[in-house]
Amino acid sequence: MQKAAKFLCLVAVMAFAVMIDASAAYRIPESQVAPQTSLGYEYVPGYERNLEVASEPQKYDIRFSYIYGTTITFDAGSAPEYTLNVTRSTTEEAKLDFNDTNDNIAGIQDLKLIEEKLADSIGYKLTGTATIYKGEYGCKFTEPGRYDLSWYMRGHRYIAQCGAKVISTGSDHGQFSYYTLGTITYPTSETAFDISRVD
Repeated sequence: MQKAAKFLCLVAVMAFAVMIDASAAYRIPESQVAPQTSLGYEYVPGYERNLEVASEPQKYDIRFSYIYGTTITFDAGSAPEYTLNVTRSTTEEAKLDFNDTNDNIAGIQDLKLIEEKLADSIGYKLTGTATIYKGEYGCKFTEPGRYDLSWYMRGHRYIAQCGAKVISTGSDHGQFSYYTLGTITYPTSETAFDISRVD
C-alpha cells in the first residue's frame, strides 16, 4: 500500500513538472515583446523659450541682411583711405529655421504665433532696421589695390523651444517636456562690415 502511494505521488510530481515545462514552452520570448515606442510630441502653449547658442561663432549671423556695398581702387602713390559717402538702411524680419516641425510635433496651427511668443519671451522685435550713415564709416588701408567693401545687418541667433507632451507607448506618455523646434535669428540695429582684397 505504501509503495502504491509513493508511486502515485511520483506520477503526480512528474505530471506537475510536465505542466511547468509546457507553460514555459508557451511563454513569449523577451525579444518578441513590443518595445516602448516614442510616437512624437503634442504642443503645449505658453512655454516658448529661447536658449543661447553655445558656440560663439554660431550666436550671430553677421551677414543677416545686406545693406550696401562698393568696390574701390587705390593706385600707387594715393592715400589709401575711404569714408562712406552714402546713407543706407535695411529692414528685415526674424528668420526661422525649424526642422520637420509638423512631422514631429502635433497641435501647432500657426508658426507665426509661435514666433511672436518666442520674441516676447526674450524682448526682441520680429522686425528690425539697421542703418549705415554717410561719413560715419572710415577705412584705412596699408597699401594700394582694389577692395570690395560690404555692410550688413547683424542678426542674433537662438535655439527655439516650446512646451510639449510626450506621446509614446511607454510610461512617459503624457509627461511634459521641452521640444526643440530649431533656431530663430532676430534682426537688430547692429551692423557688420566686411572688406576683402580683390587684387
